[in-house]
Amino acid sequence: MRLVGFMMGFGGVVLTFAARSDLSTAGNIWGDLAALVAGMSWAAIVVVSRMTRMGTTRSETQLFWQLSVSAVVLCALAPLFGGPMVRAFDGFQLVLFLIQALGVAAFGFVLWFWLLGRYQASTVASFSFLTPVLSALLGWLLLNEPITWATPFALALLVAGLVLINRRPKIPT
Repeated sequence: MRLVGFMMGFGGVVLTFAARSDLSTAGNIWGDLAALVAGMSWAAIVVVSRMTRMGTTRSETQLFWQLSVSAVVLCALAPLFGGPMVRAFDGFQLVLFLIQALGVAAFGFVLWFWLLGRYQASTVASFSFLTPVLSALLGWLLLNEPITWATPFALALLVAGLVLINRRPKIPT
């Protein structure tokens, strides 16, 4: 049943991307591909966290090393994309930066690593399937981006898949 749940979740993700292809210009496919690569990278983080000694360290330590390494790598790669390192930095960007730093990195990622240390990786990671559909919904809600008929169906597939993945098997009495 868990395999069926994973397939349903993955199907919801594929449906989200496939339905957007008829709306999007060629430029949007790069964003979709970047999201797909980000998801694969996220899966690699789970594998590293579970299969190496890094997984036995505290959540804060894992996050510290991840952010330290990525900061160096991203700052080294930034000049390849042209433009200044910092553009139009004002109070609004500072608020957004603080939300990312405190809300996403300090709370979200620490919680993620804490959950990985206590529950099965497949159970925790299965919730990552929600990212593309929720991103499409937030894009519609906040940025007025179009969504298709497929988005509600993709969300239903994802929720049904998550239920199957996380359902405890009945123990015969």
